[in-house]
Amino acid sequence: MTTKKQTIKLGIFGLGTVGTGLVELLHTNAPVLHNANINFEITQIVVHNLSKQRAPITHGLPISIDSTTILTNPAIQIVVEAMGTIEPAKTYISAALNAGKHVVTANKDLLAKHGPELIALAQQNKVNLYYEASVAGGIPILQTLTNSYASDQVTQIVGVLNGTANYILSQMGTNHLSYAAALQQAQKLGFAESNPAQDVEGIDSAYKLSILARLVFGTAVQISEFPIKGITAVTATDLQLANELGFKIKLLAISRYTQNGLALTVAPTLVAQGTLLANVDNENNGINITSAALGNSFLAGKGAGALPTAQSLTNDLLQIARNINTTSPELPINTPNNVPLIPVTPVQRYFIRTIAPLKDANAVQRLTADRRGVITTPLSVAQLDALAQTNEIIVQYPILE
Repeated sequence: MTTKKQTIKLGIFGLGTVGTGLVELLHTNAPVLHNANINFEITQIVVHNLSKQRAPITHGLPISIDSTTILTNPAIQIVVEAMGTIEPAKTYISAALNAGKHVVTANKDLLAKHGPELIALAQQNKVNLYYEASVAGGIPILQTLTNSYASDQVTQIVGVLNGTANYILSQMGTNHLSYAAALQQAQKLGFAESNPAQDVEGIDSAYKLSILARLVFGTAVQISEFPIKGITAVTATDLQLANELGFKIKLLAISRYTQNGLALTVAPTLVAQGTLLANVDNENNGINITSAALGNSFLAGKGAGALPTAQSLTNDLLQIARNINTTSPELPINTPNNVPLIPVTPVQRYFIRTIAPLKDANAVQRLTADRRGVITTPLSVAQLDALAQTNEIIVQYPILE
């Protein structure tokens, strides 16, 4: 029996790096999609600037600056939002959902701030809102959590979620570059924006962590509600001393679930050398999931870039195409809904760098040769604060246990 080939008409908002990557991937993967009896037809593209020079792969495609060419076209079944920023993306997505169109997006900023509202709008209109590409680029983390952990209970997610910050720290640690030199190199290679503030200050990682927290734990949280620290203060000396003690410094996004609630944090953190997370270098991302049944599972891959992000968008398109007449409401994954947010107050070890040797020898577990780098014994936040009152501490980083 031959299955009839299905043609799905697409409208795409945005034709920058991600939008162009999607056009390229749909063209390249056309034979694969043909084997799946699905044909994605780009019916309309809407951009901000018609005069901008475009990649040859986009030549001949219908391009306009008029959003209504997508939003009021009844033939378009799925809208891809690849513009980024909050507005006009939110307006376009809302209008598309209200028009009964399914939506695929990679817009982490928008989803972190307005995700619950848009998800409710999609459910109200009985359409799908998919956003795999909004977290960790090409790593299928959201689908994995949704499909593979539906009958399990996730207790912790720890991730290197920003390729720019990870590239900078990798180059500082491996090639002994200064922060400024590593950032400049990342920008030259296209791994960092001209204004990298969101990436290096931890904001990008925080947006992604808030999306994961809502999906897994049903907790709608704004990034202003948990501590965020970026990598701008990390020095080559910090990385050198951490390396001497057997660690690497990574910008980690951490979500821990307990019976008391959910603790979220983004901060430079020491990770033991040789572990899977420590081996995630340069522009790559890595995520460790801890759950009741499976224990620790790990996913890694390209966290950003045109093709990895476009691949996630394409996978979402396929998911919708296969279930075009059904919807998949977003639900927390086997954990109590609306888990309360609690302060991050663990008793844990820290790496600290001091001007003079620590006065409290009982707080010292390991020292570097010059005694400037210290691995502490497990300390509460209050004990760490007390230590800082009697010692000249230059920097302090938590250690992932």
